[in-house]
Amino acid sequence: MYVCLCEPVTDRQIREVVCSGAACSVRQLQAQLGIAKKCKKCARAACDIVNETLASVEATPMVNTHTTTHVITAVQL
Repeated sequence: MYVCLCEPVTDRQIREVVCSGAACSVRQLQAQLGIAKKCKKCARAACDIVNETLASVEATPMVNTHTTTHVITAVQL
């Protein structure tokens, strides 16, 4: 769904930028995607999407890559 109509930006684009770590606030999204610079009607919706995305990223369990690397290394030896 389009969140910003002044700059055609979708909720998916916002989530991708947040998940990549390039932005974690509306101000950072302004720099990355150009949203909320003109009429600012999208700022609240963008903020909600950022918060939802950050909450879901924080709730996602992290994979312990060090353990996996050691197991693969041990098998290769």
